[in-house]
Amino acid sequence: MATSLEVILSDPSVRSVLINIFGGITRCDLVAAGILEALKRVEATVPIVVRLDGTNAKEGRQILLDAGHEQVVPMPTMLEAAEEAAKLAGAA
Repeated sequence: MATSLEVILSDPSVRSVLINIFGGITRCDLVAAGILEALKRVEATVPIVVRLDGTNAKEGRQILLDAGHEQVVPMPTMLEAAEEAAKLAGAA
């Protein structure tokens, strides 16, 4: 996750990032923890919208909310996540 964010965020034209996860085998709470761990190594310079669906999605979204990272925006559905990422990109 950290390497992926480094690559994406190195492009100055990126104005928001959308992470879309459907957790079937991998639990969403572990994905959320991985995203937060990656953000300890990579500076988030744009909003990062995270859509989690599947196993432990509610717990994963709560982990992201509880972390209070100013650039991370958890969203429950793909449509809401896409709309939020587009809106935030326009505001950047």
